[in-house]
Amino acid sequence: MSSLVTIIVPTLNRHKELKERSLPSIFKQTYKNWELIIVNDGGAIVNNVKDANILNLAENHGKSYCVNLAVKMSKGEYILVVDDDNALHEKYLEMAVETIERESEKETKWSNSEWHALNTGRIVYHKGYTDYAPAYYQQGLGFAAIDWGCLIRKKVFDVIQYDETLFGDEDADFGIQFYKHFRAYALDAALQYAWANNTGVSYPSKKRLESLKRFYEKNWQEYEEAGPKDLAFLNRFYARNFYLAGHKKEANKYFWKAFKAWPTRRTATHFLVSLINYKSYYNLMRIEEKYYSAKRMKNLWKK
Repeated sequence: MSSLVTIIVPTLNRHKELKERSLPSIFKQTYKNWELIIVNDGGAIVNNVKDANILNLAENHGKSYCVNLAVKMSKGEYILVVDDDNALHEKYLEMAVETIERESEKETKWSNSEWHALNTGRIVYHKGYTDYAPAYYQQGLGFAAIDWGCLIRKKVFDVIQYDETLFGDEDADFGIQFYKHFRAYALDAALQYAWANNTGVSYPSKKRLESLKRFYEKNWQEYEEAGPKDLAFLNRFYARNFYLAGHKKEANKYFWKAFKAWPTRRTATHFLVSLINYKSYYNLMRIEEKYYSAKRMKNLWKK
C-alpha cells in the first residue's frame, strides 16, 4: 500500500540536528502511514537511517531543488517538508491528516471544494525566551509563507513548485503562488517546534543577497497589492538583511521605503535607529521580538 504522507527532510551538514530533533520526532509519530525521503544537499554523506530513502547529492543545489526532486519521487497523497533542525509533536500527523480530511469532506458537501493544505501553530525557542507562531488563516491578499511543517496535497505540485533560483525565502515565494490557486486550513494547535538563530552573527552571503534581490523584484507588487503593512514588512525585511551584511546605505534606503509605505511610529523608529548602527538596530529588534512574543505566549496559555 502506498504511503499516505511523504515526509521530506532536506539537509546540509547538520547530522547532530537530524539525530536529535527532526528524525526522532518523525519516528515517534502516532500516525504510521508515511514514507521518509532525506535529501542531502551535497554535504557530508548521510546513511544508516532506518526506513528512509536517502538521496546523497554530489553538489549543492538549494532547498527548493531538494524538495522538488523528492516530490517527484514521492508516493504519498500528502507532502510534508520538515527542516532538519526542527521537530514535530508526536501527534502532528494524526491530527493534521484527520483534520484536513474531515474539513475537506465538509467543504465538498457545501461548496464542492476542499482544503489543499493545512498549517498548525509552532513553538519557537529563542535565546532567553519562547515564542508562539499561531496557524495562519489567509483571508484575501496578504503575506503567508508555506514553509516546513505544512501538510500539502501532492497534486498542488502539479500546478506550482518551489523556485529553484531562490536560496532563501523560497517558502514565502511558494506561499504567494499557493494562495493564488489554493486554500490552507489553519489548525491553531502547538504541533511544531523550532529553534531560532539569535546569535546575530549569521551574515548573509553574496549568493543569499542576490537571491533576496530576485525575490524582491519578483514579488514586491504582490506585497503592494496586499496592502501598505505587507509592503512595509517586505522593505524592512530586505533592509535588515543588507544591513547585517554591511550594506548600510542600501539598508537605509529600504528602511525609508518601509516608512513611506506604512508611516507609523514603529516604521519611523526602525528607520531612525537604523541610521545609528547595526548593533542599535539589532537591540531594537530583540526588544520588539520579546514584547510581541510575550503577548503571543499569553494568548496561547489562555486557550
